[in-house]
Amino acid sequence: MKKLRFVTVLGLVAACLRSLQAAEPIQLMQSDGSWYTNLNVLTVTGTDLFFKHDGGFSSLKLKYLPTALQTRFDYNPSNAAALEKSYLAGNRAYHARFYTPPAPEKTNLTNPSTNTVPGTTNSARNATDGSVPELVVDRWLSSQPDTRNKPMLICFWTTWSLTSRRAVIRLNELNRTFGEKVLIIGISEEAAEDIEALAEPRIEYYSASDPEKRLKQTLGVTSQPYAIILDTAGSILWEGNPLNQDKLLTAKVMSELFP
Repeated sequence: MKKLRFVTVLGLVAACLRSLQAAEPIQLMQSDGSWYTNLNVLTVTGTDLFFKHDGGFSSLKLKYLPTALQTRFDYNPSNAAALEKSYLAGNRAYHARFYTPPAPEKTNLTNPSTNTVPGTTNSARNATDGSVPELVVDRWLSSQPDTRNKPMLICFWTTWSLTSRRAVIRLNELNRTFGEKVLIIGISEEAAEDIEALAEPRIEYYSASDPEKRLKQTLGVTSQPYAIILDTAGSILWEGNPLNQDKLLTAKVMSELFP
């Protein structure tokens, strides 16, 4: 009996030590070089760490964490690879059902025969200094859109950002209502494999990978999610975080832009 009590006490001590270890603060750096503040872990899956912080909610893939944190969260590379492979297979099956094979990679944002952005009578600013930027990506994960004479909503996003994933849900909704009037395109700077490995939410609009961030840099975008709506002349009609409470990108906004 004494031996049993002794073993039980040791087990409780070990549990307390694990609890203290789990309570240790975590330091993670953001993509801009700054640190997340007041970071609290919400949940850990076999592939991702989900957490909240002063700036909102985010997630990071365990495979990109420092070794010490990978150990702390029981990261198993083999299991994670198997999970991501299953996610990838599911996404590929989804895209195979709803999208046609991609066309050639390079296309002008507006009519290919147009080389300059004509003056506009509205308050929109031009996307560039007098020239139409090109929609150049590393790889299309959907069919490639025909951008001739069609306005576009381009959203820059990442799979590891919870806010970006919420933006995908918003854009899916807008695509169902306005997809015939406006081309909705999501561009991530991540590798195509990481985008395809995202199980939820599924992307119902045009999607591409561009690790070189060519269009993002051309348009001067420095954060994500960030949406830009262009008219057929290449002028920006609306821009910002589509989920910003002070400037939500809603169906009403889209209806006013495209009655």
